[in-house]
Amino acid sequence: MYRLFLASIFLISACATQQKHADRAHRFFRENPLALASLCADQYPVHNQYKPGTEHVHIDTITTEAPPLPCPPQNRFYKCPPSSKIVQRITRIDTLFRENTARVVQLRTQLEQCTQKALLAKIIAKKLTWWFSSVTLVGLGFLAFVFMRFRILR
Repeated sequence: MYRLFLASIFLISACATQQKHADRAHRFFRENPLALASLCADQYPVHNQYKPGTEHVHIDTITTEAPPLPCPPQNRFYKCPPSSKIVQRITRIDTLFRENTARVVQLRTQLEQCTQKALLAKIIAKKLTWWFSSVTLVGLGFLAFVFMRFRILR
């Protein structure tokens, strides 16, 4: 009896100790956020993926009117043709993907849990189908037996 009492106290204190360790860890990480950040960086490193973009060429034509030129002996002005200037701008937008590995791990574990639940649901559905079909057959057999018994007695 004494040993059982000691074993139960040991089990209860072990659970309490684990909770105390969790509380201490939370308190430590609240007081030292840099330690938490370095731990998270070690556990979940960021993966960068560089994706080069495509080049886009923008061509603009700028047309400016030229001022008229005076011709002194005749006091006339000659109109000059407009001048055109072609401006090309080449732009390219590259993309840097930063993967949130902690979120990826979380989603992967959720997917595994959902897959396990779906597999368990299929197994249970298969067992229930066999059970319902066997109960139905036994019930129909019983009804046939009762029907035949009463039919014979008439």
